[in-house]
Amino acid sequence: VNGKHITSFEYRQNLEPSLVSRIRLKGNLRLISLMANGLPVSEGITQGVDVKFLKAPPLTLETKNILFIGIFSTGNNFDRRMALRRSWMRYEAIRSGVVTVRFFVGLHSNKQVNKEVWKEAATYGDIELMPFVDY
Repeated sequence: VNGKHITSFEYRQNLEPSLVSRIRLKGNLRLISLMANGLPVSEGITQGVDVKFLKAPPLTLETKNILFIGIFSTGNNFDRRMALRRSWMRYEAIRSGVVTVRFFVGLHSNKQVNKEVWKEAATYGDIELMPFVDY
């Protein structure tokens, strides 16, 4: 607020990030940035998933995009990317292309991980591969 970092989360001794499922903003606020850490990963996340409901809509000149969300990720964090695809990335604003979400992933030192990331990028259409090795 006014160029300062302000939070209203009170400290709770036994609260784990995986127990937080949503954050609600009230009032006349315009959220400019948000960082979440320690996102939960669902068990059996790849089972029973219809890929067409998780595939990112393409960026086109015809789509009125009002927000772009870039998420930095590493090649071996497939489960965390899937957790996002299966949760808030299914909202209508994202599915319609009004809000665009892309993962930015650097190359991995393990060539097999790179092959898997290439397949994932082709399958979901939401990964932008970056030209550097990310350890």
